[in-house]
Amino acid sequence: MRGGIKLAELLKIRAFQIKGWAYCLNIHRVDTLKLGETSQRILFKVSSGKRAL
Repeated sequence: MRGGIKLAELLKIRAFQIKGWAYCLNIHRVDTLKLGETSQRILFKVSSGKRAL
C-alpha cells in the first residue's frame, strides 16, 4: 500500500508542476519525502514523465 501512496504523491507533484502551482507542488514534495523518497528520485521520476512512474 505504501508504494501506491508514493505513486499518488508523485502524480500529484507532476500535475501541479504542469499547472504551475508551486505552493501545492511543494506540499506534495514534502509529503513524498516523508514517505521515504529522496529528492533526487522525485526529480528524476517527475521530470521523466510517465515513463518513470
